[in-house]
Amino acid sequence: MTFEIGFNRQDRNDTKEFYEFIGAKLVDRGEDTAYMIDTPTFEGLEKLLAKINQRCFGNDFGYSIIMGFDHPTIFLDRCI
Repeated sequence: MTFEIGFNRQDRNDTKEFYEFIGAKLVDRGEDTAYMIDTPTFEGLEKLLAKINQRCFGNDFGYSIIMGFDHPTIFLDRCI
């Protein structure tokens, strides 16, 4: 499934380099742009979150995921 991905609130990791690191692509949607990422399974999503947390915090607990399915969206929410 393809999700829009971003941060739940302002974050220092909200950069082009971060999105490139996780494999997200910038997509022009007409009136705006958004980073999109493909994750075919929930296991893939779990691996993505572990990759993000290891890079940003050196552990598995830096961000949690808030998901929406009405418009497939992943928000990263900082835990620490």
